[in-house]
Amino acid sequence: MNKTVAAEVTTLTKAVIGTKNYGYVVVEVPEDAKKNLSWVTSAGKIDTALNTKIDDYQNKDTNGKVKNYAAQGADPASKVKFGVKFVDNGKKDDQKVNYVIVVFETNGAIS
Repeated sequence: MNKTVAAEVTTLTKAVIGTKNYGYVVVEVPEDAKKNLSWVTSAGKIDTALNTKIDDYQNKDTNGKVKNYAAQGADPASKVKFGVKFVDNGKKDDQKVNYVIVVFETNGAIS
């Protein structure tokens, strides 16, 4: 498995593993990742990528929307399952860039 990333991927991108469909986003880890405010820009990129991509609570859309596990009428209205992996670009010293890959389970393949 390739554990390096070359650049950000800020649109929800298709990944199929076996028979399951997933979508992923790759964002750069902030330089000072230990501070909450440092993550605002990266979190905003993830939010933008998912803005219209989360299904309603019934999960009826099979066109690659992120599965929503929220109960009907739940507040907030979306509850998604996701996984996170930290990787880098494979370079050293001042050329090294750290990324986070966020993976979401989807209903069908993303087109």
